[in-house]
Amino acid sequence: MSQTLYEALRRLARRARRAQSHPFYPLRTVATHFDVAITTVAKVYRRLERDGLLTCVRSSGTFVAPRRQRTRAPVRAVVSLPVWLPGFLQFRDWRRFVGLMEMELRRCQMVADLVFYGIGDDAQPAFADRVLARNPDALVWWCPHITDVDALRRFADAGVRVWSILDQPLAVPGRACRLEWQRGLSHAMKVWRQDGIVRVVTPRPAGSSTSQTHVLKGVLDALGLTRGAAVAADNEPSPEYVSELAQASSTGVVFDDDLWFARLCHIQPREMLSLFQRVRCLVMREVTLPVGQLPPLHVDVLSMDLARLARNLADAVATPDTRADAAPLVVHPVFHPRVPLGQMVQTNWQT
Repeated sequence: MSQTLYEALRRLARRARRAQSHPFYPLRTVATHFDVAITTVAKVYRRLERDGLLTCVRSSGTFVAPRRQRTRAPVRAVVSLPVWLPGFLQFRDWRRFVGLMEMELRRCQMVADLVFYGIGDDAQPAFADRVLARNPDALVWWCPHITDVDALRRFADAGVRVWSILDQPLAVPGRACRLEWQRGLSHAMKVWRQDGIVRVVTPRPAGSSTSQTHVLKGVLDALGLTRGAAVAADNEPSPEYVSELAQASSTGVVFDDDLWFARLCHIQPREMLSLFQRVRCLVMREVTLPVGQLPPLHVDVLSMDLARLARNLADAVATPDTRADAAPLVVHPVFHPRVPLGQMVQTNWQT
């Protein structure tokens, strides 16, 4: 009976809790209602008091303990994260990085404020207005374009601590985290040369050029490898375009244009699978390949430790260094040969 009484009164006490303490049922009333000895009720009350649900005050009666207020850690800063929506949807690793940044900022008692923007929105004054209207203390922007420098200046002028993750030389206000591709590309191309590859093809749409393009050219020249740019005639690549990228095993394909790589996988998935099977390919982003099932193929990968990058950035934002000559963070993407294709490609839009 004692255990049954304890469970019944425990439920009553929990339901009766409020912000302020208030009287609970007297011992004698409970004993009469449940037809038990008053000593049994007293034992149950002492147990509920140990549970923190009741407070027994001599000569005053028994009270329901007030509900504990949840303590909230103070928010040190609100950190704006501008996110380019097309890239966020295209690249699984980009989505993972945003999630990691949110988690690491929370660890440092900061709040991430995601600000999504579409193609060309970031170059409009309204975008900067939208960000500043949220009153951020700091801002971390993944690979801002040269057209975003004016917005970055506005943020800095407004007193926002600005961090830019840069994959190309760009004069920006605030602090920078630089992605240095030289070391990883040099390692990859040395391995390819040892494996008998003498020619490297870089697919791209007309008018496209990336920061890796210029670094790769210097690496290939230093190693004596020839380079060819496979420029598409339009934005709708044909099966022939993909199949003609490389035929011989002595040719490797470097997908240094992330968006073009994603588009090729989306429009010509079967031809891309055939290409992965036929020649060595180096990829740098995780994309979607709309096929039912991936065959057991491998690709070479140049990737960065996103968890470490997010952790270092969050720590840097939490302990701001306002010196003008403060050194930037530097991240060196690492070469991983023959990674299972399933680690870099998903077959649907689920994360």
